[in-house]
Amino acid sequence: MTNEAQLRIGDLLRTAAGDAVPLIGGIDDASLGAPTPCAEYDVRALLNHLFSVVVNFQVLAAKGTPDFSETPDRVAAAGWREAFGAEAGKLVEAWSAPGA
Repeated sequence: MTNEAQLRIGDLLRTAAGDAVPLIGGIDDASLGAPTPCAEYDVRALLNHLFSVVVNFQVLAAKGTPDFSETPDRVAAAGWREAFGAEAGKLVEAWSAPGA
């Protein structure tokens, strides 16, 4: 992948994270069981899916092998909103790094 493409992916992820992190940070605990347009996911399941994607795509940026076989309940942990923001930041860094 060229440096230009790397920068583009990193920039796109930075924009997406900039939009998503505040939105996700505003989700209150009472809403976690609410349905989403996808019948397979309530809000908690969708957030855990997003967490898994963010973490596993960091692995992909480092040319590793991601593990999508499990979706841990990261939303059950205290500070999950801040943790999502931190992981999104790591994702942006990973895809902005040379060689990603």
